[in-house]
Amino acid sequence: MKSVLMKFLYGVLAFHVMVISWFILFLGDLGFTSSSLLSTVFAIGTYFALQYLGDRKKLATNQLTRKDYQYIMKNIKEATEKKKRLNKALFSVRSVHALKEIGQLNRSVSRVLKVVKKEPARFYEADHFFFYQLDSVVQLTEKYTFLASHSLKDEESRKALHETEDLIRKLTFAVEKELASILSNDFEDLSAEREIAEHSIHLQGSVKPEKVKQHD
Repeated sequence: MKSVLMKFLYGVLAFHVMVISWFILFLGDLGFTSSSLLSTVFAIGTYFALQYLGDRKKLATNQLTRKDYQYIMKNIKEATEKKKRLNKALFSVRSVHALKEIGQLNRSVSRVLKVVKKEPARFYEADHFFFYQLDSVVQLTEKYTFLASHSLKDEESRKALHETEDLIRKLTFAVEKELASILSNDFEDLSAEREIAEHSIHLQGSVKPEKVKQHD
């Protein structure tokens, strides 16, 4: 969402550059056609220059090379497409119990993707999720919805559905564990900052202000 907003802002700025440059060139007796062509070139150049500077800032913030960043974005795009399949499977579920389980799994997947999209460098901490877990999540969920919509009311079908639901629960736990692992350093930093703050408060409380002597 943020990247889309930035591209929109770049477009707005580029449009303003085009309009202003057109008036400057046209009032300078360059002619309508020439002014239009040059102002369009300026606008396109402005847009791509802003995008380049924005990408450089993002790379510097995340301490990534352009090649690494492109590789990560490619994997995030593929993961987003898999997430769409998971959403589709979620809306196909009829059982309230299964809807709850798959809904929780869906939310866990969304949280991991949200963290990595915000900070692309975390992709390398979540590579197990992207290359193994997400595929299992999507395939298992699609398998469950297929079985639930086509299964017969016999013991074997009920057993297959029950086993699949159990696997979905285990996968949800595994994804949550992966997310906790990705954020573990953040919690450690937060804990250290909290200890420093508590120590500072303790020191301030132990220092009693001296009474100001009043002179007659």
